[in-house]
Amino acid sequence: RRRADSLGLDSDHFFKTIDKTFAIERQKVTRLTALVILKDAIVLGSLDGNLSLPERGKIYAYAEKLDVARSDVDLLEKLVDEYRLLDSRWLQLVAG
Repeated sequence: RRRADSLGLDSDHFFKTIDKTFAIERQKVTRLTALVILKDAIVLGSLDGNLSLPERGKIYAYAEKLDVARSDVDLLEKLVDEYRLLDSRWLQLVAG
């Protein structure tokens, strides 16, 4: 949310106007594309600092349709968390 705000985006607008019925069908995409889609879904779903059970369930459903294993989704979630921690540590280092 802070990052969206810092970019001048109205994060509250996006949280209020998300299409709750959005769904994807089984898609033929490269593994890289599928992983990027899922990573972005994890990042967006956890903007508030918490990936809720319904959000995680939706991401698992997307993963199934993109032919990506749940274990890979779990690893992506861990990598996103590690990236956020690294980014936080970087900002602390830069701030002195």
